[in-house]
Amino acid sequence: MKAILFLGIILGLFLSGCFMDSEIAAAVAKGSYKMCDELDTSKNKERIDDCYSQVAVKKGDEKVCASLKPGTSRTNCYEGVAIKLEKPELCKNIDAQWNQRNCYTKIAISKGEKDICKQVTDLPDDCYLEFAKNSNNPKDCEGVMKEQASSDQCYSYLATAKKDESLCTKVVAQASKDDCILAVAPQVNGNLLCPKIQMKSKREDCIIKVASIMKDESQCGGIAYETPAYFTCMKQVAIADRSLAVCDLLKNAEEKKSCILQVNNAAATSTE
Repeated sequence: MKAILFLGIILGLFLSGCFMDSEIAAAVAKGSYKMCDELDTSKNKERIDDCYSQVAVKKGDEKVCASLKPGTSRTNCYEGVAIKLEKPELCKNIDAQWNQRNCYTKIAISKGEKDICKQVTDLPDDCYLEFAKNSNNPKDCEGVMKEQASSDQCYSYLATAKKDESLCTKVVAQASKDDCILAVAPQVNGNLLCPKIQMKSKREDCIIKVASIMKDESQCGGIAYETPAYFTCMKQVAIADRSLAVCDLLKNAEEKKSCILQVNNAAATSTE
């Protein structure tokens, strides 16, 4: 009985929340501040401000935002109106740093003006990075980031998105450069790219991925013979190609047995 009563209370709160949202939604749909004033605030004193905020965003009414008391509704109002009107000067009225940064970023992207990111006071690199991702232009990664890690991330992202390994050469940190090549090589069957990776484990991982995609066991020759990584490479090729012949090339009896088992399991799974 108590469980039923508890569920009833939860359901009541849920339905009440939906009803409250529907009232605000109706006010927004009609663009009516008058309907906001008529809302019941006995259970939620923030309803009117929330309603005013949402109506203001729909109407692009920046003056209303200034009338709201500091808080979430005011933040959402300025952020929504600024983005709608593409007016970055309104973003400075937003107290919450994440929302302010998002405000400048969205407007920079929508207007295609990277320099708007200069107005971001908290983590401006995030703004530049999102702008470059949207533009898909490597030039937008150049000379604007405060942190080298951000610049590396920018070039790495675009290298992967554009399947262009040459952009990895612009990445400074070696670990990040290795990751960049590792991400691009399998996309372009880049068997010549993997040797450029300095970290042994990542280089081997690259070779395994490329060999598997190409279904070419000869690529595994880039890994030291009969090492765990070599066996993994050969098995991955055998599985990808459903080839027991590749398994037969393994000299180690246990690894050959394991390879045959995995190929047979993969074949059985694909026919189910």
